[in-house]
Amino acid sequence: MVFSMKKDRIEQLNRKITKTFHKKYGKIVFGHGKINARIMLIAEAPGRQEEIHGRPFVGRAGKVLDHALAKANIARNDVYVSNTIKFRPPNNRKPKRTEIEDFLPTLHEEIGIIKPKIICLLGLTAIEALLGKGYTIRDNNGKIIEKNGMRYLISYHPAAILRNATLKPAFELSISKLEAFR
Repeated sequence: MVFSMKKDRIEQLNRKITKTFHKKYGKIVFGHGKINARIMLIAEAPGRQEEIHGRPFVGRAGKVLDHALAKANIARNDVYVSNTIKFRPPNNRKPKRTEIEDFLPTLHEEIGIIKPKIICLLGLTAIEALLGKGYTIRDNNGKIIEKNGMRYLISYHPAAILRNATLKPAFELSISKLEAFR
């Protein structure tokens, strides 16, 4: 798909998401990054800083992610980053199943527009939303799963590293596997 068509489709999708969900959920934070990215990263939901700035991964977890990407020789502006749900849940609670179900069709549409070679799933919410239950991060971190013609890399969420620094080597190892898809 031509870049300008992809950009138009992403903008249309963002308008659709806003129209559909703004009244119900408040401020919407869209995916951001390279429209023709070969690598897409999907996390759980925006945090406080992301809600303020209107972009994913601009807070402390974003710095952890940027550092791991840089170690893997991947520039942040060469990837596309999004979230399973596009709003910040109250008190940063885990998204409810109904909220995930609300946003899942638009997430699939977003993936279909970007058409990445691999999707890195950051954290259990993203993993369960796109792969289903049965995948623990501890047992599957760094594994590439193929499902429905798409490759998914399972990884810890960068915020987990902020809470438990001992996970940093495992997180960086999983992110390093993305280098092969640059």
